[in-house]
Amino acid sequence: MALEKRELTPDEIDDIKYIFDYVDEDKDGLITFDEFKRIILETEIDIDWDTLYHLAEVVNPNKEEHMTLDMVIHFFQIRPLDKDEE
Repeated sequence: MALEKRELTPDEIDDIKYIFDYVDEDKDGLITFDEFKRIILETEIDIDWDTLYHLAEVVNPNKEEHMTLDMVIHFFQIRPLDKDEE
């Protein structure tokens, strides 16, 4: 799956930080994959689960148990290219 990276606006980054803090219940700066899925649901992203899991592996290649804010921001910076863009 070919990916494209885009720059986020400061407002978009602030929104991601806000939602990250909201789902980070223990406030340790790390979230579980289940908490990450809550972010996806909160932001109402239209994404199928296969693509979600693929992009999550891109931002967390070592399959760490927890994700950082930087990983989540990176997730929102990348998107799969459409078939005609590849």
